Amino acid sequence: MAKRGPKIKLLTLERIKERTVEEGDCHIWTGPWHRQGYPMCRHPASQKMRTTYSAVWELLGNTVPGKSDKAKLTRTCGNIKCVNPEHIVLKNMTDVMRQAKQTGNNSRFTPDEIRAIRKDYDENIYHGCVRDLAEKYNCREGHMWAICKRRLYKWVEQEN
Repeated sequence: MAKRGPKIKLLTLERIKERTVEEGDCHIWTGPWHRQGYPMCRHPASQKMRTTYSAVWELLGNTVPGKSDKAKLTRTCGNIKCVNPEHIVLKNMTDVMRQAKQTGNNSRFTPDEIRAIRKDYDENIYHGCVRDLAEKYNCREGHMWAICKRRLYKWVEQEN
């Protein structure tokens, strides 16, 4: 007897495009997400979840690099949510790490802002303080917690 269930829809670039919203040149994925923010889709052949930009790369006729390959799929726009085929490129891991090192020094907060955040935290330690600081400085609560607990921006010294 034949297996019953929903028909498997073929994954195509048109179907992916239907689930995006254009923001400038980027096509922002509106489908499911990984908890780290990566756009995800279900591959019809294997029924396994995978990143949408790797599915787009494969639909363009390219091969997706494996874990042992020294290459990585990245986006030229730098937007993790973008699935625009024109923005998806295959880069050598050396280049990826070099770029991460260069952009890693451009911190989101200045040393003075870090000092002000930590001063606010030290003066107002109460339940919900980190949430309030995250709203005030427009960042995620986990990011703010890491700043307050000195796990991020360790190199910023407290002024006396």
